[in-house]
Amino acid sequence: MKSIQFIAKSIQNRTLPHTSYRRANHIKVSIIAGYNLIFFHLITGYNLKKCFEITGYNLIFVPDIINPGLMKNQKQRLLIEQIDRKLEVFRPIGDIIVPKKGWINTVRAALKMSARQLGERLKITPQSVHEIEHRESNGTITLKTLKEAANALDMQLVYGFIAKEESIEKMIEKRAKEIASEIVLRTSNTMKLEDQENSQNRINKSIKNKTEEIIDTMPKYLWD
Repeated sequence: MKSIQFIAKSIQNRTLPHTSYRRANHIKVSIIAGYNLIFFHLITGYNLKKCFEITGYNLIFVPDIINPGLMKNQKQRLLIEQIDRKLEVFRPIGDIIVPKKGWINTVRAALKMSARQLGERLKITPQSVHEIEHRESNGTITLKTLKEAANALDMQLVYGFIAKEESIEKMIEKRAKEIASEIVLRTSNTMKLEDQENSQNRINKSIKNKTEEIIDTMPKYLWD
């Protein structure tokens, strides 16, 4: 992310990259520069008119007061995008059915490895191997034990989540819409009692706007 010092130096040397302020809006400029127009003028020595002449881009819409929540919201959006990309690799295996007796027993049987042989690798008794396999089949095995068993079978444990709603972004959108609908409909019912009923189109528009607001701000009550 380019600092205001770099941008200022680029302007003074007339070497500002073509895309640095392309279609710049107040949010992008605030995030990239980190300073308002007063600091921009002090550092560069150019006013907006001169800046426009040199760069070819109009920065007149940069606000003097920067909303401290902009950077926080941007970081949250980047985090969501990063996690979604990481989780996407698990989606193709989401429909795989876990063997009834569990992976340890299934792989061990495929390798024709006895419980004694696996136990020797794990430094436990054959009876303990059967107990581990039983715990896996009923879902009470720990990740630590499962990873150790996988290593003993020359396997690698792969662990991750798959979002039921396609992605984390979609999960947030769904939840935001649910909350927005509750808020708008509650307000609409109150207005109805006061003979100020809204049209369905207006209600739908209000829900849409409220949903976008909740997605953008990610309030603490999102998952209440």
